[in-house]
Amino acid sequence: MFMKKENIPHVVLAAIALCGVIMLVFSTEQGPGVGGDATIYFAAARNLLEGRGVGLIGPRGEFRLTPYDPPLFPMLLSLFGLVSIDMVAAAQWLNVLLFAAIILLVGETIYHLARSTVLSLSAALLVMASPVLVPLYSWAMTEPLSCFLGFGGLVLLLLYFREPRRWWAFAASTLTAGLAFVTHYKSVPFLVAGAAGVFLLSRKPWLSRLGRSALYCVLGFVPMGAWLWYSVSMTSGVASRRFETGAGMMGRVSSLGVLLRDAVLFWFIPDSWISAPPYPYLLNRLLLSLFTLVMLAWCAAVGWKIIRRVVDREEVEGRLRLSILLALFTLGHLAMVVITYIIIYPPITVNIRMLSPVHLAVLWLVVVLLSLSRDLFPITRAMNVVVAAGAVVLLVWYGWRTFRIVRYNYAAGMGFQSVEWKQSETLRQVRNLPEGTLIVTNEELVILFLLDRPSYPLAEIYLNEPLAEFTMYGDGELVGDTAQRTFREEGAALVLFDAIYDQLELIYGEDIDERVITLTEGLEKVFEGKDGAIYYYPSGE
Repeated sequence: MFMKKENIPHVVLAAIALCGVIMLVFSTEQGPGVGGDATIYFAAARNLLEGRGVGLIGPRGEFRLTPYDPPLFPMLLSLFGLVSIDMVAAAQWLNVLLFAAIILLVGETIYHLARSTVLSLSAALLVMASPVLVPLYSWAMTEPLSCFLGFGGLVLLLLYFREPRRWWAFAASTLTAGLAFVTHYKSVPFLVAGAAGVFLLSRKPWLSRLGRSALYCVLGFVPMGAWLWYSVSMTSGVASRRFETGAGMMGRVSSLGVLLRDAVLFWFIPDSWISAPPYPYLLNRLLLSLFTLVMLAWCAAVGWKIIRRVVDREEVEGRLRLSILLALFTLGHLAMVVITYIIIYPPITVNIRMLSPVHLAVLWLVVVLLSLSRDLFPITRAMNVVVAAGAVVLLVWYGWRTFRIVRYNYAAGMGFQSVEWKQSETLRQVRNLPEGTLIVTNEELVILFLLDRPSYPLAEIYLNEPLAEFTMYGDGELVGDTAQRTFREEGAALVLFDAIYDQLELIYGEDIDERVITLTEGLEKVFEGKDGAIYYYPSGE
């Protein structure tokens, strides 16, 4: 029996999602990428499973809550652990499924709003082949879950706009946006965009729209409010950051533009071309400026045509609402990044990962704008050919870049799951230290993830401040430095990995060699490997 014609687009979308699944399986062959944040998630999930709570265990067995990380992702991981599923493997397959889900969400939404198989499949292919999204979903991070919940909430809002009597769609949208927020703090723009969308796009009197927008915010904030109430009651705080000084804010403003530029440029060119392009560097700035101007002009032109009622508004209303929601989210996310980076200390990291939800929103928005432009402007055959050629070139370019990323991840692994870390001589030696030995190190999260041993961090790296006087470790100021005091007075082991040079160079610059030599000179070295060494404070001194 032949397949019905109307089912073909959905089957092809499913095939594209399956291709995305296969890519991620290869990309995570060595395991999902694990870094510092993921290590905290896994440790918090284990501690929750053991009845201690969402937090970390210190070197002496003390428990502390982690108020700077929302709890939903660790709680979800602990559910897998509850049924004896390895939580690292669960995070890997959760990301694989979420990648397939976001591909289908984007493709199916475009298909149902635009009734265009070509645009629907193009959108799905762009998401599947994105060199930004494939690496993101290859790591054990909160973004895959928060993006699915957040964008899913915006799509649910479209159902509510289409039929306001569907209160279940309104409630489901607020719930998913709220859950995205409680997955990651930076997902609050989903909640803001949804509330703004309710006010701007509903067909109700302005007072009614204002009330429903406020209700959207209140209901969406309930999950986070519950977490903050618990967090404050347990720790008397909600985060580990504070406000930056005035001078510090001025310095942040000057550096923010470069960070945002580099993160967005990665959407178009490989990372190596950002710092050292094989062409005049000025072209990178022109590329970013041109992209920004084109997007602004395109949105303005589409909006102007709709305002002038060039077409029946009902024909484009669903796509118009989606484009406005995506634009609201994009602007809200960028505003959140800019404000948070400037006023908060220590600063958030503005990089490709931070802007990855914006990348997904912009990909989606571009396809929606193409669909609207097809109905609003006279499109010639030549213009169709140019657009189609551009789409093919972009897909090939994205596919080539993503293939290289997947191939590298397949062979080398990512983060603490890399082959290099798994074969570390120094880690093998640390594993053989007597049980109960306290550890001070410059890579405490590596040791926590791979060996499940809590340790003390090297204070200079943690505080990111230079010392006024260089001393051997253990001979410095012990007041307030628990790690150094423990090393000197209680026989803790100092485990220094070679990354110490890169970590301290950011603090000491040209004095890095002198600092590292002074740090260990006179200590008792009991092991030296290719990637690090282990020291003790000299006995009898």
